[in-house]
Amino acid sequence: MIFLQKDKYDLCLVFLQKADALAVRHPKHLAITLNNKACYYRKTNKLRTALQCLQEALNLEWKSRK
Repeated sequence: MIFLQKDKYDLCLVFLQKADALAVRHPKHLAITLNNKACYYRKTNKLRTALQCLQEALNLEWKSRK
């Protein structure tokens, strides 16, 4: 997220993809990663993709509370 704040979008995406791969088996970490990816996509003006990430993160959060 530091790279996102510094407008280094390429590096941000690389680290988000790595985080995504590491979080696959951990729903709470995956939800956080999806939220961070949504921030990236919002900042890069890919609003539909950002919304999809947020919806997926919300679904994971709901499932983990049941």
